[in-house]
Amino acid sequence: MQPLFKWVVIGDMVGSRRVGSRPDVRERIVKSLARVNRAFSKSIWAPLRLIKGIDEFSGVLESPEAVSDILGMLNLRVHPLRFRLAAGFGEIRTLSPGRDVGGMDGSAFHRASEAMERAKRERLPLAFGLDLEGLAPLLAGAAEATEALGSAIREKWPAAVREIASLSGNGLEPELTQKEIARRTCRSQQAVSRAAVRGRFRDLSRGEASVRKLLAELSRQV
Repeated sequence: MQPLFKWVVIGDMVGSRRVGSRPDVRERIVKSLARVNRAFSKSIWAPLRLIKGIDEFSGVLESPEAVSDILGMLNLRVHPLRFRLAAGFGEIRTLSPGRDVGGMDGSAFHRASEAMERAKRERLPLAFGLDLEGLAPLLAGAAEATEALGSAIREKWPAAVREIASLSGNGLEPELTQKEIARRTCRSQQAVSRAAVRGRFRDLSRGEASVRKLLAELSRQV
C-alpha cells in the first residue's frame, strides 16, 4: 500500500478545567464539530471528532487551506468556550477500516502533537508542525502570526458584535445581508453596521484572506 501523506489537526480546549456541566458542553461541541465537518466536507479527509473527553478533538485534512476557517467557525459556535488548533503534515497509517481518526497513526499525528505543545507554550491559537526546510516554515510562521492578531481582536468582541459575526457568514456559510441580520437580531441596520466597524470585520476579512493564500502556497510547497 502506498503511504498516505495528509494534514492531521488537533484541537485543544483552552481552560477546560473551568468548564461546568460537561455533558451539556459535550453535546454542544459534538453538534458544532458535525456542522464544521459538513461545511468543510471537501477539505476534510477524516471527520473531526472528540478523542479525549471534551478537551481534545482530531481529524485529517487533505490540505491546510481550511485550517484557519475551521478554527474560526468552531470558536464562534462554541463561545464562550474556545479551542486552539495544531496541524501537522506527514504520513498517516490506517490501523482499522474506514476513516475514523481513532484508528490511525503516523508521523503527521506526532508533528501535530508537537505543534500543539508549542501552541500551549507560546499561547498561539494556531500552530503548524512541519519537517521541512525552505519557504514552508516561513509561510507557516506568517500564517500563525496573522491568526494570532485576528484572535486578539475577536477575544475583545462584546456579545452584540459576536452575535452579528456568527450570522455574517465570513465566506464560510451563506452570507446574510445587513438587513437580514438586523431583522434576526431585532436591531437597526445602522446598529449592525456599527457593530461590523467595532468588530473590525473588514480588517479580519483581509487577514483571513491572507491566511488562506499563505496556506494554499504552503500546501503547494509540501
